[in-house]
Amino acid sequence: MEIKHVTDIQKQLCLPFNCGPGTLNKAQLLTRLSNKNLRPLKFIFSDLHESNMIRTEQGFFVSARTKCHFATLLVKWCLSMPLISANNVSKTCTTETLQYIQHVIKTTSTPSWIHSISTNYGEASVGSIKADECTVYLPIALVTLWGDQDGTPPSEGSHFLKLLDHMMALFQVATLVVLYTMNSAHAQMYYGLHMLHPHTKQHKQRVNVHAVFHVYDFLFLFGPCFSFERLIGALQKINTNDIVGGEFTFLLLIPNKIHHVLGPLEQTMLWSHMRAAGLRWWLRRPECLEVIKQFKALFDKAFLQGLSVNSRLIADAATSASPSEVAHYTYNSVNFLCSSTHLGNSLMLYYPSPSSVMPVAGSIKKIMSSSRDVELSVKHQVRLPPGSYDLFSRYPSFPARVYSLKMDNGLADRVSFELVVSHVARFTFSSNCAVILNLSRVHEPLPFLLNLLIFAPDLASQLLTLAIP
Repeated sequence: MEIKHVTDIQKQLCLPFNCGPGTLNKAQLLTRLSNKNLRPLKFIFSDLHESNMIRTEQGFFVSARTKCHFATLLVKWCLSMPLISANNVSKTCTTETLQYIQHVIKTTSTPSWIHSISTNYGEASVGSIKADECTVYLPIALVTLWGDQDGTPPSEGSHFLKLLDHMMALFQVATLVVLYTMNSAHAQMYYGLHMLHPHTKQHKQRVNVHAVFHVYDFLFLFGPCFSFERLIGALQKINTNDIVGGEFTFLLLIPNKIHHVLGPLEQTMLWSHMRAAGLRWWLRRPECLEVIKQFKALFDKAFLQGLSVNSRLIADAATSASPSEVAHYTYNSVNFLCSSTHLGNSLMLYYPSPSSVMPVAGSIKKIMSSSRDVELSVKHQVRLPPGSYDLFSRYPSFPARVYSLKMDNGLADRVSFELVVSHVARFTFSSNCAVILNLSRVHEPLPFLLNLLIFAPDLASQLLTLAIP
């Protein structure tokens, strides 16, 4: 019985006390403690290492002896304690945090090829999202929520800044490994980022954390690791009609017959994938016959879904002398539209001229087709004034930067598709600032460096390290 009283007293002392409506007051706590046995009260108080002297009604100080004495001392001790512990950690994922993430998902302008995420993200019915999907919305939401205090950086060492650094290390690593190209610089970035996670140095060592260390080696051996994840995702979407696998019983009886593990479905998928890969490999070889390349072009025009009708009309009207305006155009299987038609497909990162060093973000206003080329009329977004705080400058391996919300008032830039880097995502998080996220999955050399790579490779390599955002 007295052991149970010890537990009850500890629970009473941990309840919200004297801090507003709905909490215990002094009289209520004193009544609850006085109903407990003497020995549990004395045991709990002795563990506090406080003085057991209590003042009587006559004004004399005597040693506590009764239940009322020890209950009074415990209430006095509670009143001397702070309402919030100095080591208190704020709640991380609140309802307001989820609502803000849902707001970012709903209002961020993205191109149509980005996989959409449900706007009720966080609810049980939505499920989890893939790694290449979480690198778009979640970093924007968390950095603008925890990394900005009215245009100034948060204080170093604060709880939410530590949490943000931890999460952004994960997002930067995921961004690096989902690239379609890989080089030693990206691999070294990965190696430096994964060491930031506290559980790699503290806590009990786990197998999955140990496996993450070897991803650095896999990047050199196999290239981007998430190419396998994308293939797995494509395989999971195939309707198998619950017929998967072959003669597993035969495999268990005769272990040497390993080829019998493949059933008809797996064999068909494997041979189809190998033949398609072999055909793509042959088409990219310099000795590929011209007639085969022509057949591929005819096949793309007839069956390729990404080729828009508008692009075919442009190709057919290539001999026209006067330029004509079109609403959209497909280039390298990516659809570009004017901002009046689809804002997300009009936002892009581009070089204003072949001699430009840094790309700028802009929105397509017109697409002009002429007999020579297809030209884009683009209004670029104004950069932040010098000295302004960029939320994402703390995370150099994540390809997002803060721009001004204003568009340039000058003449529109007229650029060709060779100067386009990729589409971008844009999120407006204040009255005058917007986040621009580069959605490119490859890093290509800058236009003006192409000649330098031939004539001055050392200078070009130095400029590349400085210029690539």
